[in-house]
Parts: sequence; structure tokens; C-alpha cells
Amino acid sequence: MAHDRQPDRQGEDRVPDAEAARCAEADRRGALEAGRSPARLLRGQRLVRRGGARARSRLRARRFERGGGARDARALRRAARAQAGGARGLVRARAIALIAAANVLGGLSYVGQKFALDGLPPATITCIRNLVGLACLGAWVAIARISFARWSRADFMRAALLGTAAYGLPMLLGVIGIRMSTSANGSILILLEPCAILFLCWLLLRERLGVGQILGVALGLVGALSVVLDGAGEAGLADLFKGEYARGNAILALHGILWGLYTPISKELADKHGAVEITFLSVLFSLVLIAPWSFAERAEWHAGPQLAPALAWSIGLGVLITFVSTVLWLAALKHLEASFVAVFIFLQPLAGVLAGMWLLDEPLSTGALWGGLVIAAGVLVSTLWPGKRPGNPLAEPAR
Repeated sequence: MAHDRQPDRQGEDRVPDAEAARCAEADRRGALEAGRSPARLLRGQRLVRRGGARARSRLRARRFERGGGARDARALRRAARAQAGGARGLVRARAIALIAAANVLGGLSYVGQKFALDGLPPATITCIRNLVGLACLGAWVAIARISFARWSRADFMRAALLGTAAYGLPMLLGVIGIRMSTSANGSILILLEPCAILFLCWLLLRERLGVGQILGVALGLVGALSVVLDGAGEAGLADLFKGEYARGNAILALHGILWGLYTPISKELADKHGAVEITFLSVLFSLVLIAPWSFAERAEWHAGPQLAPALAWSIGLGVLITFVSTVLWLAALKHLEASFVAVFIFLQPLAGVLAGMWLLDEPLSTGALWGGLVIAAGVLVSTLWPGKRPGNPLAEPAR
């Protein structure tokens, strides 16, 4: 009786000679006990030896096949890495386009607010646009059946902090600061936002800042100052230190820094949840501060020919800025480092100048043109030389 063993699935595909000998010895003893002839016993031993040879032959064939399979597997892994790298590049390019679009829309808000202020006080405009944005977001949440069941208590607390300290409060401080200072000073001091983003991302998120990021923000700051100071004549930066504007400028500076807090606070939420959910909660919590301030302006609510256009502009700001721009911002932040988006904020004053030239017939000066080119250079440097990027932008968020 010959014992021909099947190969083991875990790689033990050969029948060792020692094992074949043990099988032959067992057959010999069994044959002697059963009274079999020696010739029949020898035939059984030859079958065992041939079975071992066949097993070794199969092992060599499988090793050869495995060698080819390993080469194929390595080739597949290289192709998968190349494909994943291309996919990551596409995702990052799309995120850059989204953050650029969000900031261009943010720049258009200056012109919209200027038109809306002809018929409504500032805090009321802010409240109306947030209510409109909240209605759009609420409709999206209802239609898409978005659930907040996966939100932890810590996530809700972070959203409350985001909506109050990093969204509603800077809006109110901007209104107060502009009343106590000048709009030119407000345009200058809002440029503290990207600088604050870089510092706070390093401090709170421990993000490593690349040379390209710092250089890009520096170029953007120079270009933005060129844009906003071009029409200020000799005043400009000197106004920041005049006594009559000192308190207002301090408030505007705090307003710019608090806007810089929005991106690092929302980064952790953007990694875990959808942009619409985060925007909905942040706008909802912002009304805790904005609605009472708007109600305090009720003495300035007057009917007149400018009221309808002001309401229309406020509604447009709610749809395009509070809703669309904020959702685009957070959708981009899901795939970008928080510090990387800082340089794109300098697109806002540039977009504001171009919108003013188009809608308000404001002239485009040489200083604004050169400032725009420097801003574009800063964005390009930061995009092409971002430094080391931690994490995988394609990784699914932990839920």
C-alpha cells in the first residue's frame, strides 16, 4: 500500500526523503504482518519513491510559478502606487481649485456689503445673510438626510467654539472696528488672518511649515498691502498708529486674528465630518451672538427705496458667501493642510478690487495691478513648493 501525500497549502509542498522512508518502513511492517509477498512490498516502496520525486517536481514547478507571480505582484504594486499618486494629485488639485474659488467669492463680499449698507445696518446684514445661509444648509441637510448621529459631544463643543469664537465673534468685531476706525484700516488689518493661520496651525495642530508656505504668505502680504494701500495715499499704515483710531484698530486686529482661528479649529472637524454638516452647525451657533446684536440695531431699520436692494444683496451674500463659499472652504480643507490655505486668503482683496472695477467703475491702478501679480506669485510659490505634507489626502476620515 503506497502513501502518496498531497502538498500542504502553506508551502510545505515536498515529501521529505525521511518521511518517505518512514512510510516505506510502515508499509513493510504492515505487509509482513498481513503476510504479503516481498515482491509486492518492493513495488510499494518504488511507488513511494516515485511519489516523492513527483512531489519534488511539483515543488520546483510551483517555485518557478511563484517567482513569476512575485514579479507580477511587484509590477502590480508599482502600477497601484503610480495610480494612487495620480489620484492624490487630482484630489489635491481639485481642493486647491475649491479653496481658490472660496476666497474669490469672499473677495466679492466686500462689494455686496457696500451695496447692502445703503439700506440696512451692518449687524442686521450679517444676521440676514447667516439666516439665509442656514436655510440653504438646512434644506441640504434635510434633502440629503444627513445625520449627526456620528458626532460626539466633543465634536459638538468644537463646532460651538467654531461658530462663536471663530465665526460669529470676528463678524461682530469687524462691524464694531469699522465704526471706530476706517475701512482702509480694516482692509489692512484683516491681512493678519493668514499670518495667524500659519502661527496657530503650528501652535495648535503642530503642522510643519515649509519654506514655500512662509515665502508665499510673505509675498501675498506684500502684494495685498500694495493693493489696499494704493488708494490710501500717504495715510495707509500711518493711520494705524493715530490716537483717534487706536481702539478701533486694536479691535480690527483682534478681528483678523480670530478669523485666523477658524481654519485650524475646523480642520479636525473637516477630517471627520462633511463640509455641509460643519457649516450648518457653525452658522447656527454664530446666531447666538449675531442675532442679539442685530436686534439692538432695530432703531436703524427704516423702510425706503434702498431697503429692497439691500435685502436682495443680503440674501445674495447669504447664498454665495455664507453657504457656497464656506462649504467650498471646508470641502477643500478636508484634503489640504490648514496652514497651506493661508496664502489663498490674499486672493480676497484682489478679487474685491476687480469686482469694484467691474461693478462700481473703480479704476484699476498700477499699484493694484502689481500687487495682484505679487499675490499670484505667492500663491504659485506656496502651491509648487509646499514642503513636506503629512498624511494621505485620500485616506478616508475615521468615523
